Amino acid sequence: MISLCYASRYNIVDAPVVIEDNDKPYDAFEHLCSVAFPYEARERIVAMITAYFDESGTHRNQNVAPPTLSLGCYISTEEQWGCFNREWQEVLNDAGVDHFHANKFENRKREYEEWTDEKRIRIYKRLQGIIKRRVKKGIAACIVLPDYDEVITGKYQEMFGSPYSVVTRVCFECIGEWSKKHNLQEPVACVFESGAGYNADIFQVFDRLKTDCNLGSLSFDDKRIMPLQAADILAYEVRKLAITVVGCLRDDERKLFMRRSMKNLFGYPHEDLYLDKVALMEVIADIESGGVLR
Repeated sequence: MISLCYASRYNIVDAPVVIEDNDKPYDAFEHLCSVAFPYEARERIVAMITAYFDESGTHRNQNVAPPTLSLGCYISTEEQWGCFNREWQEVLNDAGVDHFHANKFENRKREYEEWTDEKRIRIYKRLQGIIKRRVKKGIAACIVLPDYDEVITGKYQEMFGSPYSVVTRVCFECIGEWSKKHNLQEPVACVFESGAGYNADIFQVFDRLKTDCNLGSLSFDDKRIMPLQAADILAYEVRKLAITVVGCLRDDERKLFMRRSMKNLFGYPHEDLYLDKVALMEVIADIESGGVLR
């Protein structure tokens, strides 16, 4: 975790959630911060920001048309992630599962097979509510794999890397822009789900963009880490939308095709970026006209 300092209390990321938590255990570091930087003082305050990433649709042999790959990312402060973890665990306990997996849930596989519709709706809404209360920013990038194969060839394949490298780059660049918007003065820690097998791609993009995009530490963990389960939900929802509309409609018109569950999830700041053939060709055109890919 990386310590971050904001210029003033009026510049805290996207209006922080304030929820009473009288059962919260004593935290010496938090106590020190409250003494050194009282809420009323317009001084620099200490926060810690971490971004959690997970992917959906990493296999090209998906039984969907078109095959797509998405990467979801949720960002919040250490304090809010702590509250998130406690509330998320309560829902998991109520649901009778040790972690949440969006694809298995959607397709009623394994532990989700016997869930009634009432339970599915109740649990999913509660998880979405926690995300909306505790997360500061959601970012997702989705790429259409056949379009990538058609457009990103030759020298551009070496320049862009794998499809996973592309969506990782997009998310990192969004974090960089978000950091500039909020004047973050320390880098953002990044945690990726470890099971996809793209660690080398992530490291390569991370090393290239670390300074420009305000990135701090990079680590990997498994699905038992609860914020990664939230990122999995975002990646899955964005990929489901892409399967429906990419190649037909873009930008604001996509919202007409959002599932109700996705509309409910997007109740606070999100960015979702879709890379289909048209979008990829626009990037290539910009490079050909003298633009530089970071």
